[in-house]
Amino acid sequence: MSFSEVLTVLALTHILAISALVFGRTASGIVRLQEVKREAVHTNILALDMFAREWRIAGFSANGQPIEGVAAPSTDAVDLRADLDGDGALSGFHERIAYQWDANRGAVMRATQSSSPQPWLQKVPPGGFVLTYLDPSGAPMPDPASEVRRISGVRLQLRTEWAVELPPASSLSAGFDASLSVARRNR
Repeated sequence: MSFSEVLTVLALTHILAISALVFGRTASGIVRLQEVKREAVHTNILALDMFAREWRIAGFSANGQPIEGVAAPSTDAVDLRADLDGDGALSGFHERIAYQWDANRGAVMRATQSSSPQPWLQKVPPGGFVLTYLDPSGAPMPDPASEVRRISGVRLQLRTEWAVELPPASSLSAGFDASLSVARRNR
């Protein structure tokens, strides 16, 4: 084998090795993105289920006394209330639950009673947590804060976004979009 043939074989081997390395890194990044996406979808579905359950019981009173189940409704926040222990006070465990999108954290925060808000869903961009309040006919309410007693349902538009960093200095990103409509049982 001549010297030029050896150099040609080495060059081709080098090209194949670089191609295999690039392919391996890309495949690894795609696998990591799929793992992150699966985890995010699972987390978002659990969060939607939790929100739906808490919305459905808003306004419940164990002693049958009417209470206002929704307070301070806005497009990115709501305060849900229920008298689970029937004592007439909204001071028991999980009797007041507040959700609010926090622009500084890029997260939806959740607080129970007078506790400090904790991240409920993270990586929520602006406009990624939008609440539309529905009247008894199912139509969107233009000003739910002025007609709290008429709120009978909510539509939640949710978006989360995430990225997986790949060497060198690149990333893959994905998002999760969901819409959920929930009617209140206790009105």
